[in-house]
Amino acid sequence: MKNIKISHLIIINVIIGIILFFNFYSFSKDPKHIFTRNFISNSDFKFFNKTNLVKKDSTSKFLYTLNSYPFIGIYNTDKNNVHTIDFYADNNVNKKVNTTSYQSSPGESIIFSNPKEVYSIKEGSILKNHEKINFTIPFKAINLFKVNNTMICLVEINNDSLFRTCFISIDLENDEVTIISNIEDNSTSKYAENILKFSGGFYFNNNICVFLTNKSSNVWVFNYNKSFKYFNHFTTLDKTGYPTIISRENDLLYYKRGETFSTNTGVLIFDDYLSLFSCRSKEREKLIMDNYTFTGKYINSLKHNVNINSIDINKVFQKKNDISIATDQNFYLLSKVTKK
Repeated sequence: MKNIKISHLIIINVIIGIILFFNFYSFSKDPKHIFTRNFISNSDFKFFNKTNLVKKDSTSKFLYTLNSYPFIGIYNTDKNNVHTIDFYADNNVNKKVNTTSYQSSPGESIIFSNPKEVYSIKEGSILKNHEKINFTIPFKAINLFKVNNTMICLVEINNDSLFRTCFISIDLENDEVTIISNIEDNSTSKYAENILKFSGGFYFNNNICVFLTNKSSNVWVFNYNKSFKYFNHFTTLDKTGYPTIISRENDLLYYKRGETFSTNTGVLIFDDYLSLFSCRSKEREKLIMDNYTFTGKYINSLKHNVNINSIDINKVFQKKNDISIATDQNFYLLSKVTKK
């Protein structure tokens, strides 16, 4: 399914495995991990027309998006692997504020960018504008997000033969690395598998940061005040476990058929609750949003009769109550209506 893309291209054989997997993967006619929802009126949201932003000279027919707070970052790639990154402000994709070009090397994946900085991951190392950043604690990065001079990363740290998968907060100005939430410890490295296992991304609004996996029901919530602090971890009511990762010929890694499910493909962060775009529904023609408190208590759900569903979503951008949903080729704009 083309809307699901690993957010970084670090290990080439992993990427090949993903591509081969998606060539034959399809959803079951009887979807699993479904739960009974309490649907309410969806009048709080207003949808606007879609906008196609794929450039005619791009080598891909798909729209690629970046974490680029406080901008919307969209990039197209030419035949020389040069990425042209366009930045838009205030969730208005008709108002371009800047453009930059970046030529990546093989195995390098752009994760976060703003008009002056491009952060990428290559073989587990974080690069800023092509230059490797050395940290006080060595680690292999899986994903990252940056606000001001602070970065939050999902990483694997090797410490005395213990391989720890965890979230860290990095003070870039003072070169301070702090582990803020441990996920799992292993006796051997699970880095390559965890690229697939923790497929997903960071979302940020109102000084709340969320890391969302799109192949399991796991959600992590962090507070931000000059640094990131762990707040809570919960699982959504579909209770989808982590995907099963298998290895085949040439050590290629795959998601195992029948044991891998798309779950939540984006999240909106409001003052006192989260709204997650869920794929675990029998109503595939609808866009489903499940609302949870920050502590993980289910509140209710919304369904929208629009031309997309949650499986189509590549990335969700949010600035206050203005939201942009990126699919393979289009942007859909919506706003949360503020009631008086």
